[in-house]
Amino acid sequence: MKKRRIEIKVALLGNVSAGKTTVLNAILQNKYGEVAKKRTTAGANYFYLNVTKDVSITEEDRVAESIHEEITIDNRKKVRDGHEIAKKEFDIELPEPIVYCRNDTVLVLVDIPGINEAGTENKYKEFVSDNWTTFDCIIVVMDGKQGVNTEDQVFLLKFVKEHQNKKNIPIIILCNKIDDPLEEEQADLVKEARNEVEKIFNVQCRELSLQLVLEQCKKDKNFEVHMSPAFIPISAGNAFIFRCGYQMTLEQFETFDKTIIDGF
Repeated sequence: MKKRRIEIKVALLGNVSAGKTTVLNAILQNKYGEVAKKRTTAGANYFYLNVTKDVSITEEDRVAESIHEEITIDNRKKVRDGHEIAKKEFDIELPEPIVYCRNDTVLVLVDIPGINEAGTENKYKEFVSDNWTTFDCIIVVMDGKQGVNTEDQVFLLKFVKEHQNKKNIPIIILCNKIDDPLEEEQADLVKEARNEVEKIFNVQCRELSLQLVLEQCKKDKNFEVHMSPAFIPISAGNAFIFRCGYQMTLEQFETFDKTIIDGF
């Protein structure tokens, strides 16, 4: 394990099967975490992102495959059993940074199991509560297909809001699984979720705020943005395919359904 620098921890938080690990894989442009329709992630996985410009795609694939296998085995072993949370650290070598950081810092992505998982005696909620002050940013992944039509979804937002009293950190809310943002029903679910976020966090219109920020940034490059939580509809599945596309041969890319490619 390499000597650690200042750690900037970004935690991925959400309910079971909301798509947290797919978001992680999309960000890292490779399949590091196990993804399935059933619950998968059983332990808290810390991914330390190091930049090594000469790392090859083949090396990335080999490391990703090894980590994916290790995490999958852990999930099969039911590391979720018992009160203690299994924590693992992984060093990831990337050819370029996800975001630009100071030379003395390292970005850490923390993949946390679904906090509403049945039969875990609230231990994942307790893990988030106990570790909240160690996080520097929270990415909340919501299931956009459910909107805010379930108690679990609303509880998740209120849970994050309440913990801001412990440490006020930036919040990014990803309304995931919006594969077709122009489809009327999905658009309504996004609007409903955005309105609920505004109500729970007692903030003004997110769309207007974002527009004003972007306009101000054009005028003043030193403009400091203070807008939390950010609310962003996404399709993590499409994002993963899109971001991994550069590694594919034309033959591999052409195997995708045309509707997926058009969706990008």
